[in-house]
Amino acid sequence: MRARVPLLLAALLAAALDASAGERVNVRWQGKTGTSAALPPGFPEPAHAVLTAWDPFLKRAGFRADADNAARMLLFSSEKGTHADDLLAKLGKTSAWFDSHFPALPESSAPKAAPACAALFVLRNPEEYGQLLERLAEVVPALANWTLDAKKDTGFVLDEPLCAAFLESAPGLKEWSPAHELVDRAAQLLLVQRFGQQPYWLQQGVAWAAEWGYDGSIYSYPYRHEFVFAAEHGAWPNDLKNEFVGRAQKPLEMIEFAAMRRGQFDLERARLSFGCASFLALQSGPKLSQALKDLQDFRDEDNRKPQADGTWLRDTSYEIPPAKQLELLEKQLGPKLMERLGAFLGKGADSFKALARP
Repeated sequence: MRARVPLLLAALLAAALDASAGERVNVRWQGKTGTSAALPPGFPEPAHAVLTAWDPFLKRAGFRADADNAARMLLFSSEKGTHADDLLAKLGKTSAWFDSHFPALPESSAPKAAPACAALFVLRNPEEYGQLLERLAEVVPALANWTLDAKKDTGFVLDEPLCAAFLESAPGLKEWSPAHELVDRAAQLLLVQRFGQQPYWLQQGVAWAAEWGYDGSIYSYPYRHEFVFAAEHGAWPNDLKNEFVGRAQKPLEMIEFAAMRRGQFDLERARLSFGCASFLALQSGPKLSQALKDLQDFRDEDNRKPQADGTWLRDTSYEIPPAKQLELLEKQLGPKLMERLGAFLGKGADSFKALARP
């Protein structure tokens, strides 16, 4: 089945085809090696499309491409690097964790089009990060204003084109873990790839749950620009326990964390998002996957702004109303979801131990 090529990826592809051939990008997949001009045998078409789209940048930056076993994600890193195998191994573990907690729906219920391949950039320094943002702004003008804000951060995740990036190091970075950045960004890409754009609290919460499943700590805090104490990396489960021990008379409400927004960091909502996403990750796989599909379907239908000519546009800041989110989740996962979630959070670290199991 031919992969669907989203609009912004199509723009990258068009720009790539206009670029000069130049040198080839080295490509590795399932133990086989090749180049962007002579791919490893059997290299899937969705991954080929993404490789072609980013080819000019990869050549200019001196990057290589490593595909995970299923070729649903391409890991782009410096040809001069010495740890591509380690990066690929961590990506494989993250993919296995994600699949065990957020399985794909049966074929009869799954989308008809093959999902787009994701791209994850591992950047050595701010210079490479700036070059990547410049390439995005150059090829996709609609992202130009966004790239100006993105320069203030140390990484990003985009739904379209489906890609993410993170810095391995930079001046002033403290309490930093490139391994956690990879796990966090990869988990977000896998969620969007399988279930479409989800509420932001859920997307980032799943990424934090993946980090906790990796080694029982959290290091990636998107949009956070304040000092992070070393003790905080492992503190969130028991912080939540302390909060919920005395909340019997004040049940948790969806609005407390569903109002979390991209572009800003709210510590209280972040902890709750992590806790709720972790709780969901430990629910029945098929029921949870159907709930995520229901959220995707509702968003697709509700996020349409009619235009005078009969067409419609998307609101890039749209979020599903919290009450509707709860309704759709409870439809698949059962009633009194907030009460069950509060009980889960009230047990602290004990509730989160199961995240470490695939």
